Amino acid sequence: MRAIWFTVVFTASSWLYLLSTFTPAKTTVLVPFIFPLLPAAAAGALSLGKVRRFIPKDAAWFAIPLVLVMASIPYPYNTGAMVLLAGLFIGILSMKTGIASPLPGGLLITGLILLVQSAGTPVYHVIASRVHEIKPLNILSLPLLRMFGMDIGMSEGVIYIPTYKNMLEFPGLLEKFGFYMLFHVLIGGIILIGLLDRRWKTFLKFFAITALYAYFRYVILIFIYAQVDDAIIYWHPGYVILSFIPLAAFLGGFLPIRGTGLSPSPSPYSEFIGFSRKELAAGLLAFMGIFFLIGIPGFHDPGAEKPGRILIDEKHSNWEWTTRKFDTTWFGSKSTYNYYCLARYLDHFYSIDYNFEKLTKETLSRHDVLILKTPTRAYETEEIDNIVEFVENGGGLWLIGDHTNIFGMSYYMNFIAKRFGLFFHYDSTYDLYTGKLSRYKPPKVFPHPIVQNMPPFLYATSCTLDAPLTAQNVMIGYGLRSRLLSYSERGFFERRPTTDYEFGLFLQSAAVTHGKGRVSAFSDSTCFSNFYMFIPGKPELALGTVEWLNREERLGMLRVLFGVLFVTSFSGIAVLYRKSAPEERRKMIGTVLFFTLCAGAAAVLFFNRLTHATYPPPRPHTGFKTVAFETEHSRIKLPVRQLVDGHPDNFHTFYVWFQRIDYIPSLESTLEDALAKGGLAVIINPQKQFDADDIRRVTGFLEKGGRLLVLDGPGNKASTSAQLLEPFHMAIDFKEIGQTQLLDRSGKIICTAVNTGTVKGGTGIVTTPGKQNVFSIKKYGKGRLGVMANARIFTNKSMGGTQIKPDGKRKQIYNLEFFIIDAMEK
Repeated sequence: MRAIWFTVVFTASSWLYLLSTFTPAKTTVLVPFIFPLLPAAAAGALSLGKVRRFIPKDAAWFAIPLVLVMASIPYPYNTGAMVLLAGLFIGILSMKTGIASPLPGGLLITGLILLVQSAGTPVYHVIASRVHEIKPLNILSLPLLRMFGMDIGMSEGVIYIPTYKNMLEFPGLLEKFGFYMLFHVLIGGIILIGLLDRRWKTFLKFFAITALYAYFRYVILIFIYAQVDDAIIYWHPGYVILSFIPLAAFLGGFLPIRGTGLSPSPSPYSEFIGFSRKELAAGLLAFMGIFFLIGIPGFHDPGAEKPGRILIDEKHSNWEWTTRKFDTTWFGSKSTYNYYCLARYLDHFYSIDYNFEKLTKETLSRHDVLILKTPTRAYETEEIDNIVEFVENGGGLWLIGDHTNIFGMSYYMNFIAKRFGLFFHYDSTYDLYTGKLSRYKPPKVFPHPIVQNMPPFLYATSCTLDAPLTAQNVMIGYGLRSRLLSYSERGFFERRPTTDYEFGLFLQSAAVTHGKGRVSAFSDSTCFSNFYMFIPGKPELALGTVEWLNREERLGMLRVLFGVLFVTSFSGIAVLYRKSAPEERRKMIGTVLFFTLCAGAAAVLFFNRLTHATYPPPRPHTGFKTVAFETEHSRIKLPVRQLVDGHPDNFHTFYVWFQRIDYIPSLESTLEDALAKGGLAVIINPQKQFDADDIRRVTGFLEKGGRLLVLDGPGNKASTSAQLLEPFHMAIDFKEIGQTQLLDRSGKIICTAVNTGTVKGGTGIVTTPGKQNVFSIKKYGKGRLGVMANARIFTNKSMGGTQIKPDGKRKQIYNLEFFIIDAMEK
């Protein structure tokens, strides 16, 4: 069974494609199934031979838990269950037809390894997001590198490689050691040996060969890196797989599996699941043990809700201010790098207060949640002690930092963070694959309550965090590269080109409990600035964080109890196993496996739903004005997936400027969702066809008092606005007017426009000097339909970015937006 080691290596390789640890996961399910899972199954089939000796007659029972796992656990974590079910089905079919086939054996061993690897993924995430540099790696490698003639030096565990271009710095990283692949290879090897060989010497040889190979691979790749000067060789799936295929060959050559573990199956028709009292007792104990084991990471204490009195500290921060209103007269970077909108938004759900004095025990005792954001001044020792005591007594603490220790934020924050085992690093993060801003999607299995209601989230550049192994992983960033600060550069961003960096998984938000209270750390303050605050993901994260912090710990010890119950359950199984006869043991193992799969599916489903039920989105206690931008029909770009600077359909400034007149904007994926908000809805440059249901929804929305603003114009060659406007006896004339002044109803000039269209129907609110309507309003039922025939004037190309100080022309365009919104309100 030499080829079966290729099954282990190729199943490990599959996770390079199934998850986005380094590069984006393949969204097409068939891609990882074709490679590398197909060769993994083929190697297993070649090694295990005929299926009849592996499939007991009652194996069909396992279809039940496998289907449950597939239904309750999302892709790709259910991939193992898919492969197992396929192997089981083909195996039973082969037995029924009498046609022996090697394929089921390969599928079964591949599926089993994948299933256990997926269960081990959370362990890898905890380790890899916290541990990156391992200095002994380079210390052990240095003698061999020098033996082969490399002119290198080392300081504090970092290898320095001189080249004709520059000096390469090479820290010893777990990711460069191949820890991701090694983690999954070790799981696969343990399963393989435990199932097919069962000799402790084989385990020792396996670990020794794998460790030795990993060491020489690490050294050889240093040679290669010195030539190519590009860290892509360490994280690109193709290069990683190529570097590990020889490991399968070495294991096959020096450690062939004997397959003696298969001998206890005397017949393909023997039973594998037992239903005696003893066997059922073992199965139920396994169910309970696995259920509570999964509950340790899956359970989140609902806590005891508090009144929701929030204190935002302004005394120690001269950045992201909250004190000046974001209005129609104040512009520039200080107005948008600002937390006014965050504070106003939270005030609709909780109560907000501001601190400008020393943080005393008395001040803190009157509040439930303390927000410390972007500190630029030091906290006194007494203040830090007061904050720690505040948390111990049940308070919630939100620490908001940023990249590269800008303005000393991380330095000052860490005096407090370290008291809770947290630490803000002096670095910045980027997408590993593109080098641009990174994007985060909450996990489908056990998302933290803070992010469970959050859509995909675009970072604006975070730092990374340290946290204890026991800390709660709020956001583990994946596919990231980290770059250290440079004090020689403005903004502290390291500009010197380098191909060496830490990469992989990093903590970007973490949470801990302390006494009765809770602490949450977040690493990218820009995300809550006025210009980003209502981009999808940001308001959900802000509310989720405060809602979690606004609860006092109540059932935190349940996780300890779950651990005790897990140990107790499997201790009971061990006792029953020892007291059983050989044939009973075989049935007991099958029964335990059956109930283990059932427990895994049930636990994931139960704890996921429990968290959603106990942490619903908070409801506002005061109403606010909403404006919903729909994207189902509209052609509009906002920085949701990536920055859109320079894109002709960028309406970011237009979107943000609604906040200046007290609106809460949102981006909705469907017309139905936009109308359901109930306030003002906006459609921009529609290009998708409007069907009868769309028209019916719009009509009903307007009849009930809704307001709909349609922006279109000559630039939209594929416009579908005619379909929407025709039932209301309105239309847009797309014939361009080269340049014209836009006037209000009194004839006062608002601004100058170019390449505008005109509107037919409705009451003209903005017109040309020739009395042609550019913006008209039609009353319908209790609502209003507004139509603007020059959407282009509200793009960022015309309005400029959110941080500029506008000239007179742009101020006129801003006033046009405010004028139109005011007209829609009347």
